[in-house]
Amino acid sequence: MRSLGIVASRFPLRGSLMRFMRIAHVSSSFLVPLVMRKMAVSNRACYYDIPTVTLGAVALSRVHGRVGMRWGVSKSLVVEVVGGLCVGFVYHTASVVVISRRLPHYSARSFDRWLLPTAISEEIIWRLNKGASQKSVHLLDSVLFGVIHFSVGGWKSVAHMSTFGLIADACARKIGFASAISFHVGYNVAREFDSRASGS
Repeated sequence: MRSLGIVASRFPLRGSLMRFMRIAHVSSSFLVPLVMRKMAVSNRACYYDIPTVTLGAVALSRVHGRVGMRWGVSKSLVVEVVGGLCVGFVYHTASVVVISRRLPHYSARSFDRWLLPTAISEEIIWRLNKGASQKSVHLLDSVLFGVIHFSVGGWKSVAHMSTFGLIADACARKIGFASAISFHVGYNVAREFDSRASGS
């Protein structure tokens, strides 16, 4: 039985739909927080996580409607997931060393319940429909993905997450969509478990 990553990569969504989703995601990452602050909303998930998961669910519903997706487990899927998790962990470690000039200190603790659905939704929005589009499109999408993280740590975060986007994009195109998701999840979980992590 084929994995989700293989099936989705062979049946991409319409480019115009995903382009709209990406523009909506960039716009919402700046506009929604402004509205939430004016409404004095204190739940931080309303600022980014809930809008992102909503957009991801809409995009995924379009995939499910067009394609008879199969959710089975295969050896290739396991390799994609494990490999992606490892690369995500390594990227986080390297990022901490290069950017913060320190070694990460990982410790088990509870983490934000929105961490996984938001990471998966971001990958659905930004990496699910890559196909054989031009390299300039991949670069632009990666930069825009970095831009939505501007509020986290300014232009340093934009550069950092643009590089992150390029790696996730390469995972999705060269290995499979599942590897992009697991790379993202691996990075986010490592960052969450880094007890010395700051906003960068």
